Amino acid sequence: MNSNIVDSIYKLRQSFLLIGLTGRTGSGCTTIAKLLQGSFEQLYAPNPCDYTAPHLNEKRKYTIVYNFLKTQWHSFDVISASDMLFFFVLIDGYDNFINAILSSEKEFTSEKDKFELGEKLQKRFKNASIKANKIKPTLITS
Repeated sequence: MNSNIVDSIYKLRQSFLLIGLTGRTGSGCTTIAKLLQGSFEQLYAPNPCDYTAPHLNEKRKYTIVYNFLKTQWHSFDVISASDMLFFFVLIDGYDNFINAILSSEKEFTSEKDKFELGEKLQKRFKNASIKANKIKPTLITS
């Protein structure tokens, strides 16, 4: 593989915050990603006046954090795993993408299994490409 996908993304911008969310299905990663994607108001954080804390010091800390976030909040851009795979295909090409998948797969017992998976993936990619080309004219004119 000629380039590492993460290195390619880091080269796109000099200064940014990258947060990785991982978890099982239903663990809340998508919910958190949607919250981070929204505005400060969409966080629905209680106003410090309405916030009841067991200790005065805790309320003071909450007020400091709340006021800081209210003035400094910038919504995040969400990059999904499928976006990363698509980016990899665009940067390194389809053949390198398939080779990377096949070389990392340890469950194969034979070269025949690798070949069959490669054929299946190539067929799906071609089908997706055909569908994309059919709708391409409508995307360009819109």
